[in-house]
Amino acid sequence: MNNIMFFSIANHTITVVGSDGSYTKPLKNDLIAISPGQTIDFLLEANQKPDHYYMASRVYASAGNYDNTTTTAIIEYRGNYTLPASLFLPSLPNFNDTNASANFTGQLKSLASKNHHVDVPLNVTTKLFFTLSINLSPYPNISCEGPFNERFSASVNNITFQLPKVNILQAYYRRIRGVYGNDFPSDPPLTFNYTVDFTPRDLWRPENGTDVVVLDYNSTVEFVFEGTNTVAGMKPISFRRCRSVLIKSAFRSTYFCRQTREEINPVPTPASD
Repeated sequence: MNNIMFFSIANHTITVVGSDGSYTKPLKNDLIAISPGQTIDFLLEANQKPDHYYMASRVYASAGNYDNTTTTAIIEYRGNYTLPASLFLPSLPNFNDTNASANFTGQLKSLASKNHHVDVPLNVTTKLFFTLSINLSPYPNISCEGPFNERFSASVNNITFQLPKVNILQAYYRRIRGVYGNDFPSDPPLTFNYTVDFTPRDLWRPENGTDVVVLDYNSTVEFVFEGTNTVAGMKPISFRRCRSVLIKSAFRSTYFCRQTREEINPVPTPASD
């Protein structure tokens, strides 16, 4: 549930046609890399000789503990034929093959054609720069599975969400005070080289908080997400009940600077029909 998964079908090529409720430019591939909470729509053409074929899936994990098992299922063609003595598994990337995961995701493109216009918002009303981190938190008298017997936690701008006793939306609409704060930082509180190979351990410790960013209805928000290399890398993130457009992503050897916004072209290049 918390890992990107590789998926493939032996001897078959699939055509990806959509992701997370939006059509994509058709992508033919023999591999899918799907993140937690993500939806990918694809078409499978059963054009191989009648037989049984394995489909298989296993974790992509760049670091840390993970389940290294492979889950399988079988596609059965209809008809009369003799089953082979054994079935071949599809070829899946190594568990830590970052290029395989990133290459698949990087090939997902909007249709962006004359018949499928992509309306990218240009009038940004709010700009947010969030660092996403895996952290460690101590628990007195409890031995946990993380490094140094501490507990894994996740943070945004070095704040780990502290679950309140009252629902946040309930507190907002009923004007209940003291449940949450509205001063969540729009920029990282501390600037450092987020992607350096080794991050000093004193940067692994997050703060606990129940803080939010309150947005006006129908506002247009520019997000910059920067994954850090504290404890572990690769943090999938998903949006719920809102429309989002990805306009740029990259692996960087140095942390993101505000000036690099000038390099971003928000106008999509039309795809060939």
